[in-house]
Amino acid sequence: MHLAGGVTTGLTSVVDKANDRIDQITTLNDTWQPLLSKLKSFTELVDNIAEVRPYAKMSWNVLSAAHKMILAQGDRDDHIKQIYKIMDGIYANVIQAEASKIESHKQVIACMAQQSIACGYFITSYAKDKNFWMQLVKNSMSGADTAIKSFQDKFEDLKKGFHEEAIRSTEISILHTEIIVESILDEVDLKDLPYANDARFRSDKQCLAGTREEILDEITDWINNSDHLQKVFLLCGAAGTGKSAIAHTIANRFKVLGHLGSSYCFIRSDQANRHPGNVFSTVAVNLSDHNAEIKDHLHKIIHRDRSLRTTQDVMTQFRNFILMPTENITVAGPIVIVIDALDESGDCQSRSGILAVLAKEMAGLPTNFRILLTSRLEDDIQKYFNRNNAVLLKNMNRISERSTNLDIFSYIRSELSDVSGKPMEEFDDVKCQVLTKKSEHLFQWAFVACGFIKGVNGKAGSTPIKRYNSLFQDATTSHHKGFEPLYQLYSDILSQLFDPDDVEVMAHFTSVMGKIISAFEPLSIDSLSAIQNAANGAISRNDVISIIQFMGSLLSGVTEVDNVKYIRPLHTSFGDFLTNKLQSGDFYVDVSKQHAEMSQACLNIMKEDLKFNICKIKSSYQLNKDIPNLNELIMHNITQQLFYACKYWIHHCQEISFDSTIERKVENFLYKQFLYWLEVLSVHKKVNVASDILSLTLDKTGNNNVKCFLKDAMKFLFVFGNVMAQSVPHIYLSGLPFAPVNSVIAQHYLPKFSHTIVIQTGKMSDWPVLQNVLRGHTDTISSVAFSPDGKHIVSGSWDKTI
Repeated sequence: MHLAGGVTTGLTSVVDKANDRIDQITTLNDTWQPLLSKLKSFTELVDNIAEVRPYAKMSWNVLSAAHKMILAQGDRDDHIKQIYKIMDGIYANVIQAEASKIESHKQVIACMAQQSIACGYFITSYAKDKNFWMQLVKNSMSGADTAIKSFQDKFEDLKKGFHEEAIRSTEISILHTEIIVESILDEVDLKDLPYANDARFRSDKQCLAGTREEILDEITDWINNSDHLQKVFLLCGAAGTGKSAIAHTIANRFKVLGHLGSSYCFIRSDQANRHPGNVFSTVAVNLSDHNAEIKDHLHKIIHRDRSLRTTQDVMTQFRNFILMPTENITVAGPIVIVIDALDESGDCQSRSGILAVLAKEMAGLPTNFRILLTSRLEDDIQKYFNRNNAVLLKNMNRISERSTNLDIFSYIRSELSDVSGKPMEEFDDVKCQVLTKKSEHLFQWAFVACGFIKGVNGKAGSTPIKRYNSLFQDATTSHHKGFEPLYQLYSDILSQLFDPDDVEVMAHFTSVMGKIISAFEPLSIDSLSAIQNAANGAISRNDVISIIQFMGSLLSGVTEVDNVKYIRPLHTSFGDFLTNKLQSGDFYVDVSKQHAEMSQACLNIMKEDLKFNICKIKSSYQLNKDIPNLNELIMHNITQQLFYACKYWIHHCQEISFDSTIERKVENFLYKQFLYWLEVLSVHKKVNVASDILSLTLDKTGNNNVKCFLKDAMKFLFVFGNVMAQSVPHIYLSGLPFAPVNSVIAQHYLPKFSHTIVIQTGKMSDWPVLQNVLRGHTDTISSVAFSPDGKHIVSGSWDKTI
């Protein structure tokens, strides 16, 4: 049989192309294989250096994935060859070095691995889209050329650091592949967006180097594998299992690499500052700091609609602050967002919105986004995340007990050693093994026990070995049925510190600890003492210190009696223990009783400390922002306990029933100090919370005089709130004199301020029916709906917004 000539030619062409393709792949493999071999040798070389090992493993994984992509595409681009040559040369030097030099230069070597990861991210992104860098860099030079030059310069610095003295290692930083966009916009002011202060990860809360590697590697691999369909990883488990330490470690690891978009750590003792209403706005601000494209898009969105800036609706925040600004952005490598302790974000109702967004909406983010969550797996959280195909769910109890125990032993061995690594006297490996076994796989148990043994502000006259032995005294009788290991440890430690039979000491303990765990934000020793004194004058500042000074293994802020440190439980489980009557026994804290005392204390403090012109402002012609020393005036004249009382008095009252004593104190506050209260809120930029506080009080009170005042006060705020927020003096210069003749506030307070301006004619008799004008739509409004409780209005417009 004979084939036609055209067919023969066609087949020959196909075969030739196939052979060329095979040759390309063979050549590429020959080019890459030496580098991968050196990387493998490098990874083995640093396996015993805990600070370097995770980055070495990651560089191997990231570059291996990049290699596979290059092979699949048969790409022989010169830019990639240049990167290969740079890395091949530097790793050849390292693997030939002596072991002592590797150890002494470990920080430089860690930076080499981190830089290699950045190169791997670049290669992967560049192979996918060669226009990647061209889209961002505005100059005549190729974006890829710019990146390659940056890599060369950085590796040259690292090479010099490796060959010179070890001290140079501290001067070397990692190059981030994110390119700074030149003047996309002037620096954007995003201060209007709700932002949670001090909610980021903490490097001192990371896992001990060399521990938890199994789960850390699993999470790291998930982050670096862009083929994973799931963008959300939920790490769940019981209290004390070490979830937060893992979250802080991942956050720090990718912060070092320049790929942490944001971290947000909830904590129950700071729910006033860290709550679902500011999660996505905080994340958005952090992302905009991380990436100029995101900042540009976010600025345009909030510039068009000013009302978005103060919304606390989580779905609106997510879609406008995160989803829309991240559409079509170009970034090499992952963008990691870490949200720790979801279960501490609020109660089931308040956190339902954020759970719904995290469980259902993340699929819309770009493929390189990765969201790591940690939480106890409570019922409502299980409902959103169990059997959710969009979420990878990992329970801490699925980590092998053997692996966990080895890590806990390593942690205990490290903690019970001096700075040189030498074990403390009398604490050999056997005792560390005994403690490991007693921990029952709980890292928090090990953390608390080690702190107690070392004597972090421990009981006077006790030694580490005595404290160690006390954890095992009467173990058969002290371990109550149903006690969790962590709760048992808390009970044992408190029993060592306080005598349950001493009535006075126990009364002081429950009162002081009650104030700490019922506070809506952490308090300093001075503020705690002042609130304690205002609630119960029988307990002095020295009494407060005598309770907390030995509790360094259970509370933060008490290891040194420093008046500006803030006191809170080191772990949420300690507060849970104290409020569980069955588990805590003699140490039980009745939270309802504490809220009652806190309510009284807040009202007493405001009665005592609020006064006219509290900050001693000299001029009535300046806005708050123009007063040059306002922060200094606030610091000298408004104590933390007064500001706390002004913000949270009603929140404590919400937890109790209004009795006649509280009713009288609230009435006294409104009719004598209401305007002075507004002064404090004004200088602290908190006038916006005043209406909510008054509304909550209105719902709570049964006093008709109080109700009448509150209704008038809410109208007063609606009309004059904006000007009072900008200028304290205008509470008296604009608000009070221009209030209607029949206003309760005007009738009651105006006679007390006879030197303010007087409106002779044209003054309103009553508050206008039109209370406020809501702006935001740019076209005709087509529909309006009111919520059943009358607190929310939804409008639709022809501008296609709601």
